[in-house]
Amino acid sequence: MDDGAAYASSPSPTRAAREPFRADGVEEHFLDGRASTTTSMVEALSRSLSVVVLANVATVAEHGDRPEVYALRTRAIVVSTAEFAEREKLRASGLLDEMMAGDQHDPDRVRMPIAETCSAEDQAICDRLLVRAVARLRALGGAPEDAALLSAWLGPCLETPSLVAPAAAAWSPGEPALNLYRPGGAFGSHQDEQALTVLVPLTDRNGDFEGSGTAFFGLADDGASLAAEPSFVLAPTMGSAVLWGGQVHHAAVSVAAGLRIVFVGSFSPAAATDDGGAPPCEPTAPMETDDGDDEAAAAADVKEETDEAAAALVGQTVRVVGLAGRPELNGRVGIVRRFVAARGRLAVEVAGEATLALRAENVEVAPPPANDGDEEEFPPDVD
Repeated sequence: MDDGAAYASSPSPTRAAREPFRADGVEEHFLDGRASTTTSMVEALSRSLSVVVLANVATVAEHGDRPEVYALRTRAIVVSTAEFAEREKLRASGLLDEMMAGDQHDPDRVRMPIAETCSAEDQAICDRLLVRAVARLRALGGAPEDAALLSAWLGPCLETPSLVAPAAAAWSPGEPALNLYRPGGAFGSHQDEQALTVLVPLTDRNGDFEGSGTAFFGLADDGASLAAEPSFVLAPTMGSAVLWGGQVHHAAVSVAAGLRIVFVGSFSPAAATDDGGAPPCEPTAPMETDDGDDEAAAAADVKEETDEAAAALVGQTVRVVGLAGRPELNGRVGIVRRFVAARGRLAVEVAGEATLALRAENVEVAPPPANDGDEEEFPPDVD
């Protein structure tokens, strides 16, 4: 959505400098001097000039014998343990580096989209945390100018009883998600490019992990380029919420020891619906395209369809076909353990062989082999 970019780039008129907002359970952190010229915390947050920490967004007692924080961190540990076991198999086969290659893939970090890895009960917890954080933000924007800004910025997301319901919001790919970092796990500097990001720590620094936190970057002293060093690194107590706008540059600092677990979601108001719902921001004129743009779009559509077909093979028994480099493997049967879209490869576990990295066209679905006692069994799936 272009709204966040507009806020981030629009110049501010000269104003008396203000201090970061502080109140009971609320802390604002300026990224650089530009934030001091804004009229309010809401304006600075919407323009990606400050970061806000809200205390006690995830409650301890609300979820009875499964408090919200502990329910989600338990889910993250269970899922990531299975994932790390799979990665150790790939490491033993010499394929881990190849299968993890791509845009910021880190063998010591596991990203777990809640729609794919969480129970309905745990997804409901995530939804409550998001709605609660937005409601807290809305309550802080009580002044008329702040209320108008929030409405223009987040639109229907301020009112919805569920942010993860279909069409309630537009999300960054794979989010909302649980992220787990073990020692060495990190994530490089990037922008979320959505209207708002909400991050809820599920572990505490110096209790559950050492080092790490989220680093936030402002402008360098020249006022034009991004600073090489972060303005600050935040690791607030578990159950709090950290909020920032989509143009903020930030990074996950490497964990030194223990496990760092967070719940995170970056979202924007959903687009207009077919039933006549109003769009969250002013529409822009259609972009002109040439034939090259059309061809690129068509190629992207084909790749997406191909990736979806390949991902559907995960967990299935397949037969190796069409290999020219190692024709002796053709006809062998294995199980697809994962699909790595960044590499366009399937990890296929074949009995008696190292895990193979194959293109989708080099496998075909096959019935599971009959085990009459003479055939070698496949190792059990860690799932």
